[in-house]
Amino acid sequence: MSNQKLESHVVSLEIAKQLKEEGWKKETEFWWVITLISNWHISMGKPDEGWCILNKGNYFAAPLATEILEELPNDLRIERYEAVGEVGYEVTICYKDKETRHGFCGLNLTNALGKMWGALNEK
Repeated sequence: MSNQKLESHVVSLEIAKQLKEEGWKKETEFWWVITLISNWHISMGKPDEGWCILNKGNYFAAPLATEILEELPNDLRIERYEAVGEVGYEVTICYKDKETRHGFCGLNLTNALGKMWGALNEK
């Protein structure tokens, strides 16, 4: 699978960085990494700390939608929508015992789920 296709199945680099800030600890199949010979790209398997001088721990988990869903509450609603010729997703959670409602939209389902996980785990 090409890196471009993979990018539609994992969170974006921006959201991967936010997940790390919010405490994402789960191992994932894919990671955003940077090397001496390439810019940021998706790599399979967690990078070895010593594999590249430039790396210095500067890599981020790039979870798939299924990996994020395993970490979210069950009372989640996911809706697919079309607006102005674009397809997107809305992820919402409403708590029965609270008036709290979190909702996140994204053209990529995985990014919308990542935003939801980040909001629920804000430090």
